Amino acid sequence: MRRFTITLFSLILFLAFGLMQAQANEKATKFLANDYWKKGNAEYQLYNYNLKWYDAARKTKDSLMILVVEPWNTKLNVKGTPDQYVLKFSMFDQFRTGTYNYSIKADMFFDWRGRVIKYVMSVHDGCGANFMRYDEVDGDGKFVWHSYWNDHGKLEFSLSAEKYDTFYDGLPVYLRLRLDEKNYSIKMVQSVIGNHPPGTTEKKGEDIKDYPTIWNGEVTVDGTTVTVKHDKGVDTLVFEEQFPHALKSWKMFNGFTKDLRGSAYIPYWDPKLRGQKAGYGEALTKKGKKPSGKMGKKPAKKGKGK
Repeated sequence: MRRFTITLFSLILFLAFGLMQAQANEKATKFLANDYWKKGNAEYQLYNYNLKWYDAARKTKDSLMILVVEPWNTKLNVKGTPDQYVLKFSMFDQFRTGTYNYSIKADMFFDWRGRVIKYVMSVHDGCGANFMRYDEVDGDGKFVWHSYWNDHGKLEFSLSAEKYDTFYDGLPVYLRLRLDEKNYSIKMVQSVIGNHPPGTTEKKGEDIKDYPTIWNGEVTVDGTTVTVKHDKGVDTLVFEEQFPHALKSWKMFNGFTKDLRGSAYIPYWDPKLRGQKAGYGEALTKKGKKPSGKMGKKPAKKGKGK
């Protein structure tokens, strides 16, 4: 009888978990299928970014996020002849540290389940270059890291995809899919943005084990303000009320902040803009239609083009 009770309880938990997953999948599918994305346009958001790097405060106006739906070839796990569509989330951050500039680029690809199926990240600075690639393959998360740091070289890690819901770095998108929920738990892969695997500064490559780590968190939604309390601290993200709920501000657990200063809804790749001066400032202030009324300060004019 006791065994039957335990088995029945396990079955109930399994069905409940399956229902929650199905609901989450439905929300992600609804987000991607919205007619908003069918015009070939993308969301561009430009931020003031305050951070700490090498134990010193840094700030930049060159922090950009882009959100767009793209065709996806699941066999190659790249953009191409589609057998499904994905939501591509890109982040660009450029800032100066002492004698040289940092340039960080991150691309996350969310599928119809709302899961990150691919994530690539690169950092270029005065010391060297670093590249990270993640793919979800047959239920496992595969990480390949190329780092010039401290005898790292090529590093490879694997995590069961069942152990996490999303990436900390992908919160600006993942949380949008669940804005209509009040409270829920979340398991996140730690932030992986850095010029070497974050948290491994004092370790040689051969000594890095059980990486990356999973951060457990509790999410509270109050309208469009979302608080995430997790193993490392508290993050607060504020989103726009209007779809697709652009990120207005992000206060991170480590004191870093991003505050919206310009927003646009413009063609993702417009041939008319080719050959124009580099820079996206004017596109964000003149060419794009803002998702809503006031969305922070307008960026300074820096020329035409994407």
